[in-house]
Amino acid sequence: MTRKYPITRTDGYRLTISGLITKRAELAGEKAEALRRAQTLSEHIAHVDATLRLFGFTDFKGIQPIKRAPKDRVTKAEALARHKSIRELLSANPDGVTTPEIAEHLQCHFPDADKRRIRNYARKVLNRWQAAGTVEVCDYTGQAKRWRLR
Repeated sequence: MTRKYPITRTDGYRLTISGLITKRAELAGEKAEALRRAQTLSEHIAHVDATLRLFGFTDFKGIQPIKRAPKDRVTKAEALARHKSIRELLSANPDGVTTPEIAEHLQCHFPDADKRRIRNYARKVLNRWQAAGTVEVCDYTGQAKRWRLR
């Protein structure tokens, strides 16, 4: 098959070709790294399988691969806003506030989270602050702790 127009290269294509060569080299490097990572993962799986065999486990086909959901990362500004919100609530209530009340107050900072997750977050923050001496438990009814600032 003959071409209607012959292939010609002008000086204008030098940068394009150079860029494509660079891109191909980058992709080849990523591929090589991915293959090394796959080899390392295969070795780790083989070691875990060998350990499972020591305990008498043999049904490896029944183990399905899982992908863990990525953890939600918040920015420093969001974390500081959450902490500030808790401090403002505690300072506005000198008699103390329960953990569920704090979690309910924090719902605006967690748009898609369920109440349990927010309550766990509030507990973690308050326990850290208690260890640091910032807050104290003023009452515990068996259901929820009542927190106040020191």
